[in-house]
Amino acid sequence: MIRHFSAPVLIWFLFIFQISFLNAQDEPEESFTPGQKSLEFGINLGAGLSVPAGVENTGTGALMTPAFKLLYLGSVVDTRGVSKTTLMFPRTVGVNFGYRQKGDSPLNGWALKAGVNLTNQVFYFNYPSSIAIPGITSSSGWIQDIKYANLSLCFQKEFNGFYAQGKIGYGFGFKQDDETLPKTGSIPYNYVDNGYGAVVNQFPLKPMGAITLTPGFGYTGIYKQTVPYELGIGVQIPFGSVFSQRFDLVQNSQPVGENTVNYNLNMIYVDLNIPITVYKFAGEKNKPEPRPKPEPKPDKPKQPEKDVIVENSPRKEVKNFKEQESFTVKKSIISVRYWDNHTPDGDIISLYLNGELVVKNQKVESKYKELKLNLKPGDNYLIMRAVNEGRIPPNTAAISVNDGQETQTAILRAKKRKNVAIKIVYEP
Repeated sequence: MIRHFSAPVLIWFLFIFQISFLNAQDEPEESFTPGQKSLEFGINLGAGLSVPAGVENTGTGALMTPAFKLLYLGSVVDTRGVSKTTLMFPRTVGVNFGYRQKGDSPLNGWALKAGVNLTNQVFYFNYPSSIAIPGITSSSGWIQDIKYANLSLCFQKEFNGFYAQGKIGYGFGFKQDDETLPKTGSIPYNYVDNGYGAVVNQFPLKPMGAITLTPGFGYTGIYKQTVPYELGIGVQIPFGSVFSQRFDLVQNSQPVGENTVNYNLNMIYVDLNIPITVYKFAGEKNKPEPRPKPEPKPDKPKQPEKDVIVENSPRKEVKNFKEQESFTVKKSIISVRYWDNHTPDGDIISLYLNGELVVKNQKVESKYKELKLNLKPGDNYLIMRAVNEGRIPPNTAAISVNDGQETQTAILRAKKRKNVAIKIVYEP
């Protein structure tokens, strides 16, 4: 007998883990080679729920009704009267090996993987409702716990830190775990209580195979600058069954018919994959263009930030800003370059010269962008406004100033909708 209680639980609750996981992530600031290619080995873990199409009933007489649980918490009482509390849901573990190629940034690219997953899937059965006596159906039943393997080939496309993927696979059942199954009377796999229920007449289960299709999407990142991960959600769609099992139905201690239950691989799941790079290779043609580098100035100490307020600023959104760097130039016309000197993560900035907008909502990328500016004698302020913070707070951009004689470079950092500036002093 099984005493149980259950409640529909949306699979999105598993993304609570994802949210907390991502808040702790931080990508390493290291050099990157566009078009970088690699071979990798991956380990993945998953958990999810079975959907109602997972079991199909055929045969004569009354039909058994499997009760699907998004999350099942139950107390199993075995033949010795020992109660065991169980938490049951589909869970999977697997490995994969594949090829990955990055695009023009670490957040873009594609991968081709082959893998194998072992899945444990649980179904809870009520007694056949049309033949059960009152009270039996609502309080009793049994559990079928099956295992299967799935061989798959996966294509994955990455874009701006997210990914979409499609898997085609072949699943086959290989084991039924009966260690926790309750047994009544002296006959194994006899689920008859007070003359009502079902008896398994086919054991072990008949293994079968099925093609599976699994679309999915998710998020990629690097945890604590060390461990890369892919966290996503997928839907496994089968085109066949992996197990078949026959039951004799009993009413008033007499056989009243037969059912055949076919177990499918329908599942919605959250999956965590840890890819480990085992080999990298990239040709000379994939090496990045050289970026402008700041000239070393060991004798110049880093200046403290200064709060600046310009009451008569032409644009009110940059009336207040923090001065993070100060340069002196000898020419009125300067060349300004801005780029991401580490890992591009989607930062967007606007630039203002003395309160006038000169660059609006531009993404900061590995390759620099350039513009010419005309300075007034004395103090000028080149203000950077952080439109967002990208995937890795804060918003960060490298900005170089060249007056034809010298190049000076600063790294500006700002929180979302905050302003920071370089003070440029033009001395004719």
